[in-house]
Amino acid sequence: MFLAEFPDGQVIAVILMVLFAGIKSLMEKIKSQQGGSSDSEETDYDPMAEFYEETSRQLHEQRETVLSRQQGFVEASPPPLPPVYVAPAPVKRPQIKKPTLSALEQEALKNLQKQKVKEPLRKRPRLGTARARALRVLSSPSAARDAVVLSEILGPPKGQQS
Repeated sequence: MFLAEFPDGQVIAVILMVLFAGIKSLMEKIKSQQGGSSDSEETDYDPMAEFYEETSRQLHEQRETVLSRQQGFVEASPPPLPPVYVAPAPVKRPQIKKPTLSALEQEALKNLQKQKVKEPLRKRPRLGTARARALRVLSSPSAARDAVVLSEILGPPKGQQS
């Protein structure tokens, strides 16, 4: 749980520092038991000891933070406020003027409408002509297929066609 929040490189560095600090403290205890002077140790400046204390303090704070989060003591920050919507200014549409016809144009329009002759949409062929029969035969796909088959059967042989 605790190690999952740190990248691997940082975790390894912290563990190595803790190990070095532990080894150093063991060496100091062994020296003190053998009769080394404690006055010289107090006067010597030891940057590793300060670094060890600072690192252990930071680790302790981080552990407390993680534990308090897991137990739910840390209140979650409120969700961000939604963005403020500002309505765009209304767009004024230009007024379109309808074109008006002059008197001469209106008279020309009336004359054109009088001259127009309605033509039938499609001229139907008379039923008795060959064209009408051909249109009836070819009016559907099946009828057209039948016409092709009949022309193959009843028409001249392939060898004599040029």
